[in-house]
Amino acid sequence: MDNHNTNNDEEVKTSIFENNGEYVETSTIQKEEEKPKENVVTPIVERRDLADKTIDAVENFMDTKDHKKEFTAEDIKKYKTSAVISYIPFVSLYFVIKNEYKKSKYLEFHVNQGLILTLTYVAIFFVDRIVTAVFSSNSLVLNSTPGLISLVIYLLYFVLLLAMFFGIINTSNGLSKEIPVIGKIKLLK
Repeated sequence: MDNHNTNNDEEVKTSIFENNGEYVETSTIQKEEEKPKENVVTPIVERRDLADKTIDAVENFMDTKDHKKEFTAEDIKKYKTSAVISYIPFVSLYFVIKNEYKKSKYLEFHVNQGLILTLTYVAIFFVDRIVTAVFSSNSLVLNSTPGLISLVIYLLYFVLLLAMFFGIINTSNGLSKEIPVIGKIKLLK
């Protein structure tokens, strides 16, 4: 007979095993605190899903139309270097002033993209200066723009830097992709 005094937080485990031909019954007491815990699903799985969704959204945003089929292989080979450097701010202005972009539809496409980046950079710069002037109450205080506005402006500069690298890398790889959001604007005719 098995008489065990147990508390509510204890569990009695009995086991039967064979010892020299005899069956012996043993019991062990295990407290509830010592019980192995069940596997608990952590919210990391949800974070991965959110991360995957974020990556998918960024990839969809960056997946813009590729105009490579509109240009000849000879044109791409001949003007690839000029197309790559046209994404550097203000370099595209050189191609516009010298009318270099008129030599090739391929170069025109990339100079147009670089020009859009340059003009966007200039626009953000002037907005930054105007906002700084508005919030500067004292001529001795420089760049006293409120933190949130400064953060937004610096984020815009960072996004333009990413767009520049996006254009340079894609062009280096032989693609002619539009820059996200602003790439559809056509300034050169």
